[in-house]
Amino acid sequence: MSNFLNSNDKEITLTWKVSIILWLHLLIIQIFIFSAITVYILEISGWIFNEFLLINGSTVGVWLSVFITEIGTLIISLVFLRYLLKKRTGIEEITGIKDFNLKNNLLGLGFVPLLIFTGIFISNLQAFFFDYSTQNFIYDIIFRPKNYWELIIWIIIMFTIVGPVEEIVFRGIIQKGFQNKFREIGKPEWHTVFLSSLLFSIFHLDLLTLIPIFFMGILLGLVYYLTDSSMVCAITHGAYDAVTIILIFFL
Repeated sequence: MSNFLNSNDKEITLTWKVSIILWLHLLIIQIFIFSAITVYILEISGWIFNEFLLINGSTVGVWLSVFITEIGTLIISLVFLRYLLKKRTGIEEITGIKDFNLKNNLLGLGFVPLLIFTGIFISNLQAFFFDYSTQNFIYDIIFRPKNYWELIIWIIIMFTIVGPVEEIVFRGIIQKGFQNKFREIGKPEWHTVFLSSLLFSIFHLDLLTLIPIFFMGILLGLVYYLTDSSMVCAITHGAYDAVTIILIFFL
């Protein structure tokens, strides 16, 4: 596995090979394991689906499925990273914690309004051409907080679980690997934003949100390119998701 590393023994250097191998394994696990777990948890927590949502179940089941999927994704990623690189995981490198500062966080938060506008614009554009009313209705019910306590818990989940996990994996590991390769061959590193965003959107396994997530991934990828910190991206991602949940709750 020496071809996965550079000559610096003190710091892990991710490569595009690690990025691709990790993403393929995560995608397979997402399709065959996490999806089945999510459906099972939703069913036992009272959610019943057919073509339409038939019975509205417990939000706790939704939280549990999100927790298992996200934390499972992070654990698998870190285990595979250690196995492929045959070294310590390199938390500092994949989180970019050294660049987690006020300036970079303000830059990241500045992208939140653009993320919201892009998401709303793309979703409305899709709705103009395609009928996604059933899927939108189901999403609205599943993710809509029933009260202020649920709203607070959703916001905490977005900032502490969803944002950090997805940004560490898709920006701190996957995009970082592509950036290292592009730097090595003398190509513009910002081009990797589109590739990592494509993998990010496919991973969510949802045709309805494929395009919005792709453009969301581009913006988050740009934040990572500009700050070199997946933790800054995590705050940006968490803020975007939190605002989305707030809008769902009040609108």
